[in-house]
Parts: sequence; C-alpha cells; structure tokens
Amino acid sequence: MKRLSELVRGVPCEILGNSQIEIKGIAYHSASVQPGFLFVAIEGFRSSGRDYIGEAINRGAVAVATTDPRLVTKNWVVVVQTQYPRRFLAQIANRFYDFPARKVNLIGVTGTNGKTTTTFMIRSIVRQMGVEPGFVGTVEYWDGAERQKAGQTTPESLELVQLLSRVAEKKIPWCIAEVSSHALELDRVFDLDFKAAVFTNLSQDHLDFHKTMEAYREAKLKLFTSLAPTAIAVVNYDDRVGQDIPNWTRARVVSYGTRPDMEPCPDFWGEVTGSRPDGLDCVVHGKDRAWPVRLKLVGRHNLLNLLAAFATGVELGCAPEAVVAGLEALEVVPGRLEPIPNTRGFRVFVDYAHTPEALRRLLATVREWTTGRLIVVFGCGGDRDRTKRPLMGQVVAEHADLAVVTSDNPRSEEPGVIIAEIVKGMTTGERLIEPDRRAAIRLALKRAQSGDTVVVAGKGHEESQTVGSEQRPFDDRRVCQEVLAELA
Repeated sequence: MKRLSELVRGVPCEILGNSQIEIKGIAYHSASVQPGFLFVAIEGFRSSGRDYIGEAINRGAVAVATTDPRLVTKNWVVVVQTQYPRRFLAQIANRFYDFPARKVNLIGVTGTNGKTTTTFMIRSIVRQMGVEPGFVGTVEYWDGAERQKAGQTTPESLELVQLLSRVAEKKIPWCIAEVSSHALELDRVFDLDFKAAVFTNLSQDHLDFHKTMEAYREAKLKLFTSLAPTAIAVVNYDDRVGQDIPNWTRARVVSYGTRPDMEPCPDFWGEVTGSRPDGLDCVVHGKDRAWPVRLKLVGRHNLLNLLAAFATGVELGCAPEAVVAGLEALEVVPGRLEPIPNTRGFRVFVDYAHTPEALRRLLATVREWTTGRLIVVFGCGGDRDRTKRPLMGQVVAEHADLAVVTSDNPRSEEPGVIIAEIVKGMTTGERLIEPDRRAAIRLALKRAQSGDTVVVAGKGHEESQTVGSEQRPFDDRRVCQEVLAELA
C-alpha cells in the first residue's frame, strides 16, 4: 500500500483531490477493482475503460486515472488527469511494485520472426547455468512458481510488472520476454529496465494494426530507443533495420549475421555446415574463435536465431562453452517445425509460420531434404492483415508440390472469403480447397507417400481455433496424431 503522491512522483499528471490517499492496488479492468484501488481507464480494442469508471467506483475505487475528469461524478473520488493512460499505467505499476525489472536481468526479444525460438534458446542457455529463468512469450508465462498459457505474446503492463515482481521476490536473477510490436506501440513495456534487447528481423506482418511498414518499424525501434547506455542491443546485421539500430540506441551494440565480408563485420557470425531432417550443424565465429554447434532444431533459418542467442549469452557473461551446451540441449520449441512421428515413411511438421517471409524460409528449409513431394496445409487469420493473404498464397504456390488451403483462425470473417483472397496469389501449382481444417489435414496426410514431407503451417503451438467469438479446442499437433492413427 502506498500513498498516491508517492506513486505519481515523476509521472506527468495532475491530481484533483487528496494526493495523500492510500492506494491498496491498481486495476484497469473494472471487474478487478477492490476497495482502495486506483482504477486506470485505458482504451481497449473493443471498449474504453472510460465507460467502466462508474462500475469501478461502485466496486470501491478511491482514485481514477483518466483523460477526462468530467467522467468522474463522485466528488469523494480522487481524479488523476493524464494524457497517456497506458503509459501512466506502466509507470504507476512500476512504482507500486518497486521497479522489479531493476532487480532481475530482463532480456527482451523483438522482431517479426524468430522471437519465440530465440527466447527458448536463451532460456536453455540460462538453464545451463543452473537457473530456471522467468519467462514471457507466445507459448507460456513462468514466474518461478506457476506456468500459465499465454493469452497474448506480451501481457498488459500491470500483469507484466506483477510477474516481474514475483520473479524478483523469488530471487530469480533472469527473466526473458518476447516483446511484440503491439506491446511496444501500446506502452506495455514502457518504463521497464531491460538489461539486453535482441532484434531478429523485420518483414510484413500486423499491418491491420500498424497500417504501414514504417509505423511497424518505428514500433519495433521503441525497444532500442528506450535502452540505457549500460544495456546491450543485440542486432541482426543481415537485416536492413538491424543495421540501422546503432543510430537509434544509446546502448552498447553487439551485432550478429551470416556475412563476414560486410563492413563492419558482425561481432558474431555463423555458417551452416549441415542441414538434417533432425537438426542443424553450425559454426559460430567471434572474438577470434570458432565454436561448432549441433542443434536439435530443424531449419537453416535457425542459424540467425542461434547467433542472436549465442551473442546475448556471451555478452551477458556466460562462458561460450556453457552457451553451446545450452543451445545443444534444447530439444524442441513448441509448434516451431515440431516433428509429428509416424511409421508411414513420410515426415510431418507443425509450424507457426504465418507471414510470407516465415513461410518462405520454412518451405525452403524443408525442401532441402525432401526426396518426394512437399505438401503444405495453411490458411490466414481473419480480422488481420489482408494484404499478406495473396503473398502467402504465392509463396506456397512457388515452393509446394501440393497446397491444401484451409481455415486458420477465421474469427469474425467468412472462411471462404479469406481463402479466395489467398488463392488470388496462387497462379501456379496444384491446390485443394478445404475450409474445415481437420478435413484439410486429413486430405494432406492421406495424399502423402513415402519420401514426402507434410507441413501444417500457421497455428503451431495453439490449442484452439477462433471461430466467430468462440474458442474451439483445436491443436494441429494432436489432430495430426489422431488422423495418422486413423489412417494406420
């Protein structure tokens, strides 16, 4: 419990009322308000917190933060006027929980593709040092005591600070977090002290939210413009945006890439020496040394993820040999080229790829060691960036021998409309249309023969399918296993 005046010290706002009132907790959902709480009225995607101020007060809020003081009609409630409620929420949460990010080594990973794999690699490296780090990402959250399925890649600032507080209370020295562009644009990580920030790459995604690639790029850069001079920025020099990050950050820049001939040469660079259906052989160069790494993860695209994790681990003080051991210990990243075993002589993989560039890398990798046909099951999400749909169709048409176009998470859109937009980009190749995702997977697996590879792309680790407003149980991995058992 803290006085309101303590919480707002240094935070741009105006208090209308008793600044010495004691605050017992913070909430931005009215249903979470308890007596003595401060309610912060933020804007949501479907509703505004300003519409729930009355309910929050009825539940016991003693203070309300809002852009418009006129919305608070009870004269005994303290009003905090703020121009940026989301930013205010992040700052107040940090102060209420005593800046927990300063008590752990917080590592943030951002970029279009590779965030999840890179965070899993860094976590495996930290585990090699005998520590189970805090974790925030697309697959799960972990606070040192409880593992939760992730609702979104990066939670709202209040939940994120609360998680960091629990990690700090348990004396866990590390926390690794995926940082989405939505989180950066919506100030979910505002005012957090990152020890290191990693940039993977930038390609088209989320234009339904950001509208333009420039706005998307600027959102990603926010993570690096906010870094302190004592922090580390680990950036991909194979990517043009990565090359530009040194101009946007005060942090010490550590670069990685695959081109030792570029100027300046990346601090860490790597090469693939062998690509296998069950892994990847690489060599990492840096600091006048070379380290061979034998990954259990599949795909050439994982070289850059490996380099990002390697550079982060070494620059934060881990012995290179321990970093290599951590990387080699990682068995699988859920839903990222995750193999589905079978006895029918063909290979089956489930992958999260849902952008044109991620699909291109994925299919190019799989094609390397596929002796038969490459069969791809995929779709596109509803209520999301429509411009990438024909681009994804084009990528699959160019790389696959057989495409089975189906539903992803259609949400409020008609699946047939989404599929029609995908098919516009598919001017070559054989394709089948099956809106029912389970039936589409069955079609692909039934067509597969010895030597073929079947890739089910788009949903990866997800365990449900969003149809309308309904969350229906659906896990590509489980469905593949069930269909394979039926076909046996």
